[in-house]
Amino acid sequence: MSRTGLACVVIGVHLIAACGGSPPRTTIASVGSAGDILAESRAGWVAAYNAADAATLAGYFADDAVLLPPGEVPVVGAASIGPYVETFFEGEHAVLEVLDGQVRYTADLAVETAVYSVRSGGGEDASVRMGKFVMAWQQQPDGSWKIVWDMWNGNDDG
Repeated sequence: MSRTGLACVVIGVHLIAACGGSPPRTTIASVGSAGDILAESRAGWVAAYNAADAATLAGYFADDAVLLPPGEVPVVGAASIGPYVETFFEGEHAVLEVLDGQVRYTADLAVETAVYSVRSGGGEDASVRMGKFVMAWQQQPDGSWKIVWDMWNGNDDG
């Protein structure tokens, strides 16, 4: 191949790459750090859970969200997630705390992994269960973040 031919190939490759753009940059932040873009949304979600407010909690899910509870079939759509969440608040209520995790995000999608504790009961009857979750949030046209996928399990789940 001549120098001119090689130069045309190199220039062509660079032009194609420039037209296609580069892949979106992924940013990683620790849960609760300054770079945690989900901090406000997560705090509201946890507060709604701890207040046993199923309607507010369900409002954090996108209309087409998918909830993937351990050992159960998927729950699809915010309209179905609300009634499902109601079952969590029947009987004794537990308090959720997100302990540690990481958020990875690009443009309008953020994926969060974290460990959590759930405390139920009080005094000598108190019990604490530990677990982990993966939650994907998508930025909405109004700038808010809503959950599109949510999957979790307890460390003691078989």
